[in-house]
Amino acid sequence: MRVTDLVVPKFNNNDESYILVEWLFDDGEQVGSGDAVAVIETSKATQDLIVEGEGVLHRLKPEKAECGPGDVIGRLFASEPDRQSYLAGEEQAGKQEAASNTAAEPTMTESARAFAAEHGISADRLRALGKSLIRRSDVERLIEGELPANKSRLLPISRRQQAIGAVVSESHRTIPAAFTLMRVDVGRALSTAATLAERVGAPVGLPELLIKAVAGLHEEFPLFFARAVDQAHVEPAAAAHVGVTVDVGTGLFIPVVRDAGQRSIPEIVDILMDFRIKGLRNTLTEQDFADAVIVVSLNNDDAVVFARPIVFPGHTCMVSLGGVLTEPTLDGAGNLVARQVVHMGLAYDHRIVNGRDAVTFLQRLRARLEAPEHLERGDAG
Repeated sequence: MRVTDLVVPKFNNNDESYILVEWLFDDGEQVGSGDAVAVIETSKATQDLIVEGEGVLHRLKPEKAECGPGDVIGRLFASEPDRQSYLAGEEQAGKQEAASNTAAEPTMTESARAFAAEHGISADRLRALGKSLIRRSDVERLIEGELPANKSRLLPISRRQQAIGAVVSESHRTIPAAFTLMRVDVGRALSTAATLAERVGAPVGLPELLIKAVAGLHEEFPLFFARAVDQAHVEPAAAAHVGVTVDVGTGLFIPVVRDAGQRSIPEIVDILMDFRIKGLRNTLTEQDFADAVIVVSLNNDDAVVFARPIVFPGHTCMVSLGGVLTEPTLDGAGNLVARQVVHMGLAYDHRIVNGRDAVTFLQRLRARLEAPEHLERGDAG
């Protein structure tokens, strides 16, 4: 009997679990090679599960169920009689399991094991569930049953926020991050952005200039774009793929400007506009989030002077950009004038980057933003 497992792929490096949002075929329906058979939701986007074979579908997980990379959520059979034969065998196996009385240790999914450890659930309490296979949802129900009697007053945390929380917790647990902040005079950068906006007929601001500036430091500061392999080695990035935070009111996303060092500023403007439109329409795909080697964190409110970002697992640095402030200063003749400044920060993995190099990196960025003509021409600066 020919059977093809439908296995959930690893869509990204941040999530340990996903949600099976929707099946696109019913049990017993014929599925063709290349068909999208289900919709999977990660913390970032929804993704179609494409089948490589063909056959009659049998679904193993219901819609809205949790699933993880490597999980088998369904099977494809060569024919409907083969599917029925499989179901008959499963029914018999279920009866035998129910009749058996074994003290064997239950099998746990990796997601369930990690979740139980995180919440201090003992092995005895897990065995008491009486299940041969324990999934994360079983552990969640166990914990829910121990909530206070007034649990109706508790507020739920969305799955998306739980996924974000897991990434933040992993960052704090595994990365000894440091943070350095620097003030930058952005008067000339804002003037350059306004000139470019008139030329390209689209809004241009500091984010586009900063992305270009960051990417231009890839060759000079390879450690800042590297990925830690172990305590003694890092893997350098082949290109400056710069992730950038995008928040259009539907959630915070970090799509990637690929090969940002080879892009002109008008090209970066178009890419960011496309990301914002996709964010509004909820059409960002996993490919939009792939391969970031450094991230630029933006703030949409000028009242936010600065924010200290995290360093994502698998990255070494994140650059942050605060709101524009107007402050008094003295010009060369001693006259009181106004200038526009921002606070630009760098969070970095202190195992890989030392403080002196972090300051030098920020100084290079500041020089590029304070002499933005180099960025506009694509010079090294």
